[in-house]
Amino acid sequence: MKKLIFLFMMIYAQLNAQDLRTQLEVSYKAFTEAVKAKDAQKLKSTLSTSAYINIKNQLLSSGAKFPDDFFQGADEMQTNLNKLIYIKAVSNGPSAYCVYWGKDTYEETNLYIFKFLEENKTWKFNMMSEEGSEELTKKLNAKDFSFLSGKKYQPDGILPPIPKEISSGDYKAVIDISASGYEVEVSINGNLQKKTSSGSYSGLIMGGLKKGTNSVEIIIISKLKDSNMLPVSVTVRALIKEQEKEVFSYKEKNPQSVTKEFVVD
Repeated sequence: MKKLIFLFMMIYAQLNAQDLRTQLEVSYKAFTEAVKAKDAQKLKSTLSTSAYINIKNQLLSSGAKFPDDFFQGADEMQTNLNKLIYIKAVSNGPSAYCVYWGKDTYEETNLYIFKFLEENKTWKFNMMSEEGSEELTKKLNAKDFSFLSGKKYQPDGILPPIPKEISSGDYKAVIDISASGYEVEVSINGNLQKKTSSGSYSGLIMGGLKKGTNSVEIIIISKLKDSNMLPVSVTVRALIKEQEKEVFSYKEKNPQSVTKEFVVD
């Protein structure tokens, strides 16, 4: 009897995984169809809300048009699932992964993790990550998928907060953050830029900069134990008339949370 119960549970789990795979693949196919058709409304309905707003914010902050410029480049980034080898589908609450492996356009073997979020009882595509290395290739070719049991390869079960939709500013700009030994959060004109944990970051400023007065909020969340304490620095560089110009610089050996203003002409 115990063997029969165990067998039934195994079959039930396999059927559930197969059903999840089907739902996730249907979701991804709907996203690719929206891109191919350049259908803005369908794009919004097939992407998770957080992914949709993040993509929109990034493109507008870079001076691009949305969704026009997204459609222009996204079609080339689509991945044909029929050319990949399915490994598993797994869910955790409102989050799910569908994992495959195969070769990219350069004939290199990679692991592909398609990520999804459940909204209103429907799975929405939440973008994809790709990994490749010599060690990973050996494992995939040997069909050794034991590494996928690691936390890194499990959906976290968290529905992320919905980002604030931002408008593009007058200038595109880049922020550089160095925060060895500290956990730091930086916002510019009320738009969260990055939370760093004992590291450095350089990237596009979400929302850009305004002509005139801008504000930057630097929050020192915590000092990290057993870390090399170095001065915290934040630099802002604006693109003005196609020339990059430093418009703000902060550097403190013993940093405190501060709010400062700077002017861009």
